[in-house]
Amino acid sequence: MAKRNYSREEVNSILGRAIQRENDGELSHEDLLATAREIGISEQAIERAAIEVAAEHRRRSELVDMRRDQWRGFIAHLIPYVMVNALLVMINALTTRFPWALFPALGWGIGLASHLWAVLFPPRQHQEYHLEQLRALESRGTRTSARVFDEPSSIDHHERVASQDDEQTDPTSGESDEARRRSNGS
Repeated sequence: MAKRNYSREEVNSILGRAIQRENDGELSHEDLLATAREIGISEQAIERAAIEVAAEHRRRSELVDMRRDQWRGFIAHLIPYVMVNALLVMINALTTRFPWALFPALGWGIGLASHLWAVLFPPRQHQEYHLEQLRALESRGTRTSARVFDEPSSIDHHERVASQDDEQTDPTSGESDEARRRSNGS
């Protein structure tokens, strides 16, 4: 049999199909290391590659989550636009013949169009910046919603507001829940 060489893409494709047929597409880490040893690849190379693949997968997942959040933000902008402008058109039709409702629709529509443009064609550095913010929020354990804050100062402000909301005051006595608990011995 003639010696044949394979390209990297062919090797990936052949090994991927063979593993999929042999093991239903699943391979344990130990099996992966054993296979690598058999074909002369060091365990360190496999470990580095596995870490890189996991990082790429995590980054893609973060990007998908961020894009989903961006679309949700756009939809949250679109719904009030449609509702308010429908109401304004109805009021305009009932009150006067001059189409004044077009002015707010066009003005707000410019903002809506720019929001759509930012969702459809986000600048690469903008995406990276927001992904870094998401990672920072998640590493501190403070990400409570899908919202990403644009400025670090707004993150600190949000945390201060959240901590102030936790300690609510009684409007009649002006005493906080925490102070009331301490005085009652709870």
